Amino acid sequence: MNVEQNAEVRRLFDYDRETIDAVANRTMVCPVCLDRGDYQRKTSDEGRVETVFCACGRLQLIQYIAEQKIAVHDRFVRLSKLAPSDRSQLSIERQAEVLAELRAKPLQSYAFFGPAGTSKTTFCVALYRERALRWVNGCRVLPLVGDYGVQRAKSYLKDFPVYCVSAKRLLEDFHKESIGDLDENGKKIRPVVNGEKLARVGERGALFLEEIDKVRYSEFKVNALFELFDACYEHGVQLVFNTNLTPEKFAAQFGPETGPAIFRRIAEICTVYDFFPE
Repeated sequence: MNVEQNAEVRRLFDYDRETIDAVANRTMVCPVCLDRGDYQRKTSDEGRVETVFCACGRLQLIQYIAEQKIAVHDRFVRLSKLAPSDRSQLSIERQAEVLAELRAKPLQSYAFFGPAGTSKTTFCVALYRERALRWVNGCRVLPLVGDYGVQRAKSYLKDFPVYCVSAKRLLEDFHKESIGDLDENGKKIRPVVNGEKLARVGERGALFLEEIDKVRYSEFKVNALFELFDACYEHGVQLVFNTNLTPEKFAAQFGPETGPAIFRRIAEICTVYDFFPE
């Protein structure tokens, strides 16, 4: 394919949504680079040609991250394109207000409180994907098509500083680690993320906690959660979570003394949205 043809395909690739989705899902050979990972284009200097890394690798890596952590029905969510919906229990005006805040400050920490159906998960997914997009855009990647590509994607994710984890599973792993439990392969159980990891990634990192209201909290688990919040606070790590509990009930699950302290720390870290009726 010569430079002129490639430029034409490049323009098609930029604007054809079906083509972009097919390449991102690894069901179609990239029409720009033919899965080579780069292509040539003319520069402003007449007669000169430069080699350009193709966008397909980034598309595929973002899609791979989404496949690992985002439910199928939420993979369409994009912060840049998300619009208020009449399917949400939040008013159109309220949704628009929240989306404007998220787009203006996508790296800010957020805590969403509200009943089911108030778009809390959608907001979290949009923020997570935005974090993934920003990280991937900083990577130098090649196409990830095929089994080899999946292995390369896994190797990239070892350096991915954004953690999306179940609070329930994470705190159980903290407990198992403390008592020396072993996994099915006889290795010591280690939490996927802890305060030390959050300290290392710092402002580059983010912690998205799921199922934070589905934990049976013991004193040990409360302390472990507080340590994670402290690490986010001290090292500038983005913290995002949502819960169906009211702020009062959320704090109450940690006990009359610890609950208010945890909620104060959350309020120090996060912009808190309460979607419950007044």
